[in-house]
Amino acid sequence: MPTDKFKCCACKEILRRPVKFEACAHSCCSACYSDIMSSTGRCPVDETILERSEVTVDKQMQRELDHLGVKCNYFEQGCQWTGLAMELNEHLDECQCRLVTCIYNCGVEFEVRYMEQHVTSDCPRRPVVCQFCQEKIEMHEQSSHMETCKRFPIPCPNGCKKKELPREELSAHLETGCTKQTMNCPFTEHGCTFRGKKREVRAHLNAELPLHMLLLREAFQALHNVIDLQAQAVRESQATIKKLQLKLQRNESYFEPSFIWRIDGYREKVEEAQQGRKTTLFSSPFYR
Repeated sequence: MPTDKFKCCACKEILRRPVKFEACAHSCCSACYSDIMSSTGRCPVDETILERSEVTVDKQMQRELDHLGVKCNYFEQGCQWTGLAMELNEHLDECQCRLVTCIYNCGVEFEVRYMEQHVTSDCPRRPVVCQFCQEKIEMHEQSSHMETCKRFPIPCPNGCKKKELPREELSAHLETGCTKQTMNCPFTEHGCTFRGKKREVRAHLNAELPLHMLLLREAFQALHNVIDLQAQAVRESQATIKKLQLKLQRNESYFEPSFIWRIDGYREKVEEAQQGRKTTLFSSPFYR
């Protein structure tokens, strides 16, 4: 195979979409031609000045290239395909040895033939569904998810008959359902200090009825005392309000009437004031 004939005069690789320099008959890739024209504008082989009007698509060269016998780009990875160059791109689209990156963005690169194994078994970011809450998570999150999963089954910490229950139901179980949960006597707020399991609390309630009645009586008496104090405070406040109302009424009687000051000879007094003869008026005292 005349290798040099099919090499780009610029990049020295096999020609891709070749163009021909009519002035010197050399050929290069179309991409390399763009680089040449944006830099020197000369043929890399003989320094011939290139005119755009004298550069053409090398169709003959392209036909020859299309009919070259080639191997797959991934023959070193084990692909045995050989064929015409014009068939290569179609093969590469389906080649099981070409490299691809994981569709779940884990960053791993592998051959297409190993994709199913990777995305179903190996990828740490492959989606999985929690068997307990049905939430979709990534595989690497599974362990941490189980630490917080609301439906993950956990045993009752008191070791009661309920061997396992969903995590989100544990609080309600301990409050109302667990027979071994230690709890306070319902009369704790009234002074009873007893604590025990449900059965023990029930027995305590039956046995200590007189004590609980006494605690209720004391609580009632304390409440009654508070009410008496509040009632006394209300009465005192009402008395204070009444005194203030009386005082206000007395003060209003001093300021409520209107007083009228009648000035005799008003016009004459105004003229005297304007002329500066007498600028002050005096009146007789008046009282309510």
